[in-house]
Amino acid sequence: MRKVNHETSEIQEISQRQRFVGKLFQFLKTIFSACPYTITGKRFVGFFQDKKSKSIPTMEREQNLLDRVRKGSTIALIGFFCPFFWVLLFSGAGQVDVYFNAMHSGAVILIGIIFLMQSRFDLQKVQ
Repeated sequence: MRKVNHETSEIQEISQRQRFVGKLFQFLKTIFSACPYTITGKRFVGFFQDKKSKSIPTMEREQNLLDRVRKGSTIALIGFFCPFFWVLLFSGAGQVDVYFNAMHSGAVILIGIIFLMQSRFDLQKVQ
C-alpha cells in the first residue's frame, strides 16, 4: 500500500511540474509575441515568403507589388532623413553618438532598399 501511494505521489509531482513548465512556456510565448523585434522579424520573414502570391489575380498582384515598392522606398527615405542623425550631426554631438545613429539610419536605409529591390524583382517576374 505504501509503495502505491509513493508512486502516485511521484506521478502527481511530475504532472504538477509539467503543468508548471507548460504555463511558464505559455507565459514566455505571450511575452515574446508582444516584443516589437519578434513582430518585425515575423513580418520580415513573411514578406519574403509571400504565401498568397499564386492565388491572387495578376492585376491585383501587380498593384500589391507596386505598393511594396513604394513602402520600400518610403522606409529607405525615412532612414535617410532620420531627424536624430541630422540633429546630432549638425549640433556637434560626440563622434560615437553620430556613428551610432549613422549606422542605425544606414540599417533602415538598407532594409528599405532590400524591400524595394525584392518587390521590383517580383514585379518583373509577374510582368
